[in-house]
Amino acid sequence: GGLYGGAPLIRPTLLHICAEFGAVEEARLLLDRGADPNARATVRVPRTGLQSVQSDDPVLEQVTPLGYALNYPNNEHHKPHPDAIEYLQMRGGRV
Repeated sequence: GGLYGGAPLIRPTLLHICAEFGAVEEARLLLDRGADPNARATVRVPRTGLQSVQSDDPVLEQVTPLGYALNYPNNEHHKPHPDAIEYLQMRGGRV
C-alpha cells in the first residue's frame, strides 16, 4: 500500500477499508444497506512501516472512516481520495 496503507486496524469496518482505498461504489453499497458513516475503529500506525509493527507504535482511538481516510490515505500520492472524502461527507461522515 501507500505510506500508511495497510495500517493494522483493530476491529475495522468495511467502510474504513473503502475510505482508505477510495472505493466509493463499495462505500455507497454499504451505506445504502445501513452502514454507519461515523462508525469508529482503532488504528495502530506503524512508525517504520508495516514490516516493523511495534507494540509502542501510536494508536488512533475511535477514528471514523472519514478521519481515517483524511489522515492515512492509501495511494501512490499519499493524499486522501477526494471522491471518497466528498462522498462520506455527503452521507453525513464526520472526522
